[in-house]
Amino acid sequence: MSDCNYSACAVLGKQVEKFNYRVDNNIKAMNEIFDLLKMIYKSGVKDFYCNCQQGIVMWIALSIIKLRKIYEDVNLHIVLPWEGQSDNWDEDMKKMFSDIISLGDSVEILRSGYEYSEFMCYKYGEKYMIDRSGILLTDEDNVGVSYAQGRGLKIICYKCELC
Repeated sequence: MSDCNYSACAVLGKQVEKFNYRVDNNIKAMNEIFDLLKMIYKSGVKDFYCNCQQGIVMWIALSIIKLRKIYEDVNLHIVLPWEGQSDNWDEDMKKMFSDIISLGDSVEILRSGYEYSEFMCYKYGEKYMIDRSGILLTDEDNVGVSYAQGRGLKIICYKCELC
């Protein structure tokens, strides 16, 4: 579609509350994701939209921050579905969330409170990010894929045994 921004990429993934980011056997998966992000950057993408949902999406956000150390024109735009998104998370996840937020280039809070179900809040946020992107980086069976296809986005699926 002509209104898609092909220099922007939305990042989606399943929520995984007990995801362990620091286990040594995750290094291979982390490197594969980082290489995929480099490939996306080299295709012309400078802006990445991320909702910082617990799980692989937070990990990808950290990888985007790492990518920015190599390519200074990379931007991480954080789209929070609602204010207080991390309120019920454990302390380690809250700390990681806070660190990512502080390193983002922009932060957009879509809802002032948790007005709807968590699923609906995330769905609204996913639509918001997809509407501003031309590429979707997601896991294989994310519900946002059909919406992105309808908008004409290029879909790039990652496979991650950790999800």
